[in-house]
Amino acid sequence: MDITSANDAEDMKEFCSIITAISEKTGAGESLSALRAPLQLALFISPICLLFPFQIIKKSFNRQLVITTAIKLGNGKPKLILDIEKCIWRTLFDLTNGTIQPCRVLQRLSAFLPWTQLQPETISDVDRYWFRLGE
Repeated sequence: MDITSANDAEDMKEFCSIITAISEKTGAGESLSALRAPLQLALFISPICLLFPFQIIKKSFNRQLVITTAIKLGNGKPKLILDIEKCIWRTLFDLTNGTIQPCRVLQRLSAFLPWTQLQPETISDVDRYWFRLGE
């Protein structure tokens, strides 16, 4: 076994132990229902919500409010936001397909993101305030 395989195997053990700890702490049924909020936010609003600086899994959201917000936002997302969302989805699909180890997910996402377009001076007001629904 080479060093990379050993590291990947160790990373997978760590990931499995985290999942086991979550299941034991909350119970299998509860842990699955706790994933509902992150999934709904990612699908209805944007997968960018998965990058919030707090644990979405511990929050609860009114499903009707999430749906209403999605409807108000509409389908006309700016290209920059769509590009970022594609990067997030690609990274998540790579994780679920097993083509990337869980410990490397954020590194992969960071490599995919269009950092040159994310500089404060290059972001347009349309991109910057697209998620704002108004007063």
